[in-house]
Amino acid sequence: MYKLTDKSLENLQNDGVPFNELRNLGRIKDKSFDQESEFLHAVKNVIRPEEYEPEEYDRYIRLILKHAKPLKIEYPRDFGKCRAEGCNMYAVPGEGYCYTHL
Repeated sequence: MYKLTDKSLENLQNDGVPFNELRNLGRIKDKSFDQESEFLHAVKNVIRPEEYEPEEYDRYIRLILKHAKPLKIEYPRDFGKCRAEGCNMYAVPGEGYCYTHL
């Protein structure tokens, strides 16, 4: 998942992204996106590529992706790993196996 937070916007400001663009990015702050393509589509709706030189726009996109790193989903420790040989999925609570191996 990709998500811009207050910390993301602060880091982007420190990296030199203009105030107007930070304000525009604030429109998608705290929204989660499952795919990078969905996230970039939302970014392009608030920061228009045609308003910048290609190199400058690419720089902003790289910075935005850097500070909106994919979120890692943490599972509770009691999930445990699936007991099926070679499987690295988390087990369904109380089952010992993931959905694939039930």
